[in-house]
Amino acid sequence: QRSPAQGCEPDARTGCQHGAAAVIMMFSTSWEGLPIFSKVNVEVVSENFPDIKSWLLFIAALLASLVFKVGPIKIILAGGVLGLLLY
Repeated sequence: QRSPAQGCEPDARTGCQHGAAAVIMMFSTSWEGLPIFSKVNVEVVSENFPDIKSWLLFIAALLASLVFKVGPIKIILAGGVLGLLLY
């Protein structure tokens, strides 16, 4: 069984998923009301995505992972270099 660091394919059996950390950082969730009748509020965290460049970096990383099957370490390195160049 290959780990996510080895670039495994996402599937239900192995549980390998790429890009999960980026998706977790995108949203803020909160609960309102009583436990039985609670309402979930889901919002995009604007501090993590302040401008269009941040959204473009995220979309590029997601496409690289899901469409082109680029490994997570390469995506992190490319994101770091592009982040330094853009910001």
